[in-house]
Amino acid sequence: MTMTRPEDATAVRSADRRPAAWERLLSRWDARPVWVFAALTVLTGAMLLLNLHRSPDYLVDETYYTALGQHIVDENAISIGGGALTVHPPLYFMAIGAWEWLTGHSTAPILDALWANRYLGALLCTLAAVLTGITARELASRARPAVRMAAAIVATLLVASNGFLLAFGRTVLMEPGAIAIGAAFILTAIKLRHASRVTQVVVLGALIGTGVLVKATVAFIVLAPLVAALLQRERRAIVTQALAVLTGALVWTAFPLWAAVTGNGARFWDTQTLSIRRLFGLVHTTGVNLPSGNPVSQFLRTLPLYVSGYGAVLLGGIAGLVLIWRSGLLRKGLWRADPDSALLLGYGGLTYLFFSYSFLFGAGNQHLTAYAAAPAALLCVSLFSMRPVDGPVGEHPEVPAGRADGPRLVSRVVAGAVGLLLAVGIVGWGAFYAVQRDDGTTQMSQWISANVPACVPVNGTGSGFRWQVALPDREVTIGRDGPTTLARGVHLYLVSPKDTRYAYAPSSPALTAWIQANGTMIHETDSRSSESLQLWQVGQYPAPPQTSDCALSLRPPTGDASALAFLALFATTVVLAPALVGGATWLVGRRRRAGSSDEVGTRS
Repeated sequence: MTMTRPEDATAVRSADRRPAAWERLLSRWDARPVWVFAALTVLTGAMLLLNLHRSPDYLVDETYYTALGQHIVDENAISIGGGALTVHPPLYFMAIGAWEWLTGHSTAPILDALWANRYLGALLCTLAAVLTGITARELASRARPAVRMAAAIVATLLVASNGFLLAFGRTVLMEPGAIAIGAAFILTAIKLRHASRVTQVVVLGALIGTGVLVKATVAFIVLAPLVAALLQRERRAIVTQALAVLTGALVWTAFPLWAAVTGNGARFWDTQTLSIRRLFGLVHTTGVNLPSGNPVSQFLRTLPLYVSGYGAVLLGGIAGLVLIWRSGLLRKGLWRADPDSALLLGYGGLTYLFFSYSFLFGAGNQHLTAYAAAPAALLCVSLFSMRPVDGPVGEHPEVPAGRADGPRLVSRVVAGAVGLLLAVGIVGWGAFYAVQRDDGTTQMSQWISANVPACVPVNGTGSGFRWQVALPDREVTIGRDGPTTLARGVHLYLVSPKDTRYAYAPSSPALTAWIQANGTMIHETDSRSSESLQLWQVGQYPAPPQTSDCALSLRPPTGDASALAFLALFATTVVLAPALVGGATWLVGRRRRAGSSDEVGTRS
């Protein structure tokens, strides 16, 4: 008598089962991916673009970067505040300047240019979300067509509705550019997996160098293929990816070379060493880990806004543990992962390590959370789209169309968890961006302009430059001491609980206590970004002289920070470095092949 094993019976029933309607629909979509991703681009773009109109409040860094872009276009100077900018690589600021030139905002008021620049950030985040969806489909190479397309759609929407990306993807920060080029790099690495060593070294090396010239933190993304090669224990792949990293490092040298050529070498060294110390938590100047801050209270205060982001990180972390088990990495006799799992583990592992260390010990700036959106989404969908390895590591057997995708209960739990996370993200987007406005700075500046005579000075909060841009018709001071500032004729003081708690200059607990003890609050407006914005009056301000000229006046850019010089150096390194390393790799490979042929001929 022949006995049928339970798993064989399950396979037979699955093979006989007629695909559900949603499976047939997704299978048809998988055959036309271009149209699906075009629709996802429109949907994601609409979600992110709406943020620009409902949440126009801005950060001080956005005003600096906007002014910097204008200086690049109009003055050929990568300079702000009277000195060359060496704390960050210049490439993304060059892109901002190009965008301002294209949109006609290179000479516009800073706020007008800032609003225009936010469209660039939204477009880049849309690109990052869609590229993540395409990557999810590529990683699900052993799944059925319907599952592949489901992974692509869900991953795209998980990124688009991620609370971290919604909050910081709308800004004129470097994160939109960094996340977009990181997503493009991961997808390119997958597409070039079977390409020649020279092709990988040249293309990936150029992308690595370009990425770290957008922002240095991209390094935690572009090292993923090298980590994947180590997890696979593939010597050839390790050498290939190491050469690509070397190529990227040579492309990056355009930045220090530019600093040296323009006479800013010492300034570059000082700012970069400070950035490294901040990265490792040796110095705290901003972020939730400031001695004056409370990371737990800040986490709880912003939890509703970022709940979908934290949820994605948590579920993605669980998925990562499952993926480690499925990949063969812990399988006795193998101790190596399959290519798809290895790359995702490298991508997610590096990002999670960076995310965790930054908020436990490092700078702890909240905008760094945005880097977790894409890898967390890929890890989440891997729970249902990436199969356990059945054959030898490195093979990619196709899963038969009728094969069951695991126990029904487990499948339902996974689908429920991912669906709940997606629902939380979409609800959060609707609550905080489609319905609720975040424009406290605009409301406060409009009230001051309407109710306080021009040229009456105001002491700023968090940053003087942010309020100089918002209040161009008056002087904005940055007095840290109340009595001293009052003696200089300043009677109006802006206060923010967030700036006070973290002592963002000129704010401090001592200054706020003095203002509250000696003044009267004359206006307050809600602000999700600042928690609250208050205007206090201490004493009676005198009538301003009618002849006063108190329009916003920026310090002129320095003449030793040529943007064209950096552009020329970048063009040189991005062509020369891949050519040199790629050419050397080709020559070495050719000699080895020739040597092997000679050895075979001798034996014959």
